[in-house]
Formats: sequence, C-alpha cells, structure tokens
Amino acid sequence: MRFVSQVFQTDIRASMSSSTDQPGSLASLLGTESSAALSTQSRIPVTLDWTEKPKTKDGSTTPHKDEVESIVEEMLDPTKVKTLLHFSRVCKAFLEKSQTDLDLPSRTLLASLILNNITDRNKDETKKHFWPKKSLLRIIEECNVAASSCPSFLLSAIEMRDLEVVKSCVEHMQDIPDNILTKVLQFFIRHIQGTSNGSQESTGTSSPETSTACPVSTACAQCLNKALCCPFNDTFIVDSLRQFSFDEALVLLRYLHFLLSTMPASVQDDSTPTLNIVADWISALLDAHFTQLILSPEARVLLAELAQSVQMQESFYTELEAVKTILQSFKDSVLVPVKQTSGSYSIEVLTI
Repeated sequence: MRFVSQVFQTDIRASMSSSTDQPGSLASLLGTESSAALSTQSRIPVTLDWTEKPKTKDGSTTPHKDEVESIVEEMLDPTKVKTLLHFSRVCKAFLEKSQTDLDLPSRTLLASLILNNITDRNKDETKKHFWPKKSLLRIIEECNVAASSCPSFLLSAIEMRDLEVVKSCVEHMQDIPDNILTKVLQFFIRHIQGTSNGSQESTGTSSPETSTACPVSTACAQCLNKALCCPFNDTFIVDSLRQFSFDEALVLLRYLHFLLSTMPASVQDDSTPTLNIVADWISALLDAHFTQLILSPEARVLLAELAQSVQMQESFYTELEAVKTILQSFKDSVLVPVKQTSGSYSIEVLTI
C-alpha cells in the first residue's frame, strides 16, 4: 500500500500546483478528506490489491518495485520528460518492468495515472500538445485500463482527432460511459464519413439479396460496428443520443436500418452487432429524436422502410416458431433407440 500511496503523491506533485509539504495519507486517497488537489484522482474507480506486499527486512519495498516507482515518477513529471522520444523510452521501460514486477491491479492503476497525466498536460492551451501516440497505444493495449478510470483521456483523443487511439480505446476498454460512447459515434460519423464524402469515396457494398446499399463508407461501418457492440444502458443512452444533430441521427439510423435489413440471422464474429443490439440502438435513437423524425419530411421514407423491415423480421421469426413446433412434434412421435450399456458380463436373448 506504501507503493500505491507514493505513486499518488508523486502524480499530485507533478500534475497539480498545490503544496507538497503535507504528506499523503490513506484517508485522502480513499476520499474521506476533501482536497482540491485530489479532485482529479479521487474520481478514479480502480480496484486495489489490499494483500500484504513482500518487503525487505528493514520494511521497505522490494528493489524491483522501487525501480518501477522511479520510472513512473519520471513519466509523471513534465519537467523531466519533455520530448516524445524520452517519453517513449521511459514508457517502454515501464511496460517491461511492470509486467514482471507488479500485479495486474497495480499495473492497471499506474497506467490510468499515466493516461490522466497526459490529459492534464494537454489542457494548457498555451503549450504545445504532448501526444506520444505509439506509447499510448501500447499502454491501452497491454495494461487493461478501464475507461471509467480515465474518461477524460478518451475525450482528449477525440479532440486530437486521433482515429487510431480512439479505435484502440473502443476495442480494449469495455466500460466506456454512455455519454462518451455517443461522442465516439459522433466522431466516427463526422471524421470518417465526412472525409469519405469529401473525397467522394465509395459508399460501401450492397447486399447480395437486396439492392440496399450501405449508407456509410466501409471504414466508417467497421468503426461504427465496434462502437455499437460496446455495452450500454438502454435507458441512460437516450439522453446522450440527444446530443446528436438531426443529420447525424439520420446517418446512424440509416446504417442501423441497413444492418437490420441485410445482416444474417447468425453473426459469425464479435465485431458485428447482433440483431438484438441493432434493435436496442434503433429503439434508443427513435426515443431520443422522436419529434424531429415525425415532423421531418426527409425522415418519413426512412421510417416507412424501417417499419417494413421490422414487420419482415417479425414474420420471419413467427414462421420459425411454427417450424419449431412442427419439428418438436416429429421428435416426440419418433422413438429414437437409446443404446443401453451393459456390464462386463451379460446374457441377451435374440428372438428371430
């Protein structure tokens, strides 16, 4: 616990301008003491390992943990790490040492502190942006960082328009808050689809069974699929979806209609949203923009096509239920012989 406490104190000294004369305490880390200097770290819901850590005879931590601690202190201090090359070198050392010398909760905690520190360094508009992209991607992919522990970082990646970092966060962070998830969808629609429209890129492929063409580009569809597969609360997501402009809502609704009309009954991989997920997103989007969709002449055709697709899906599954009943009756009428296992010795009488 001494190691985690020292890391928090170091991060506070490096990121905040408060006084460092007063030593940190466990009570301040747990939020029982209100302090403006701890406002950034106090909202980080991380899982700490309360088990006793191995120590030396004099009560100090092991030399390996002290080495990782010094590396993290250097990474969190902007006065020591001023260039991207220096940060990349120190980050590589941190990832290698922490993988062997730290347990997973401690490693995840330190990684979230590093990401939050990068976010704080970019808040000062008077200074040049500090964005070590390759190192950030390695931290996201290898350290199992929770999005709830560094929500501002994902927002910073969106502000930086770093598509690769945003995609990596969506792929490796499983607990993205609903309000940030909607901002990710907006980013994909504005950045990727807007760029595709500006360059007159092909709008994707059409279904082999229908003439319905994908309303977004292939790159945008891949990114939207990953975001749509993220877990969300179907009640709270409605308020966040109201942040969409009407045009953005139409783009997303058209794509969801495309998925509903053309997707197979069984999805082969986890990167494509299932029928239930598509239905939940359509329902939430309709609830969020109900009035605009009803009053807009542009959306009437889309709503009519959407209603028709829903009716076709309903009829399809109704027929499947009928087939299921018929198959069950056949199964009950046909007696399938059950092989009886005999012991090591048995007498069987055969009648001809």
